[in-house]
Amino acid sequence: MEAPNTRRHESAFMTAAHILICLTKEGKSIENIAKDFDNNLELVYVWIDYMIGINWIYKNRSDNKWIATENGKKWIERYYDIRDN
Repeated sequence: MEAPNTRRHESAFMTAAHILICLTKEGKSIENIAKDFDNNLELVYVWIDYMIGINWIYKNRSDNKWIATENGKKWIERYYDIRDN
């Protein structure tokens, strides 16, 4: 039997990974990403702040683009592994 928090943990991870990929690989705006979450800008901003804090992403000051760190890139790979299996 699956532990009760496992599904929530997977869901939180998938949310973070989705936002990470949209920002860094797809170049979507925060407002466009929020549309995927019922226009919940606060949710997206909280996840972005969290991912900055755990060193998954940073914003390049010269071109204002979001960049995935090596840590973030590893999580993107995990997302695709989970999604594709």
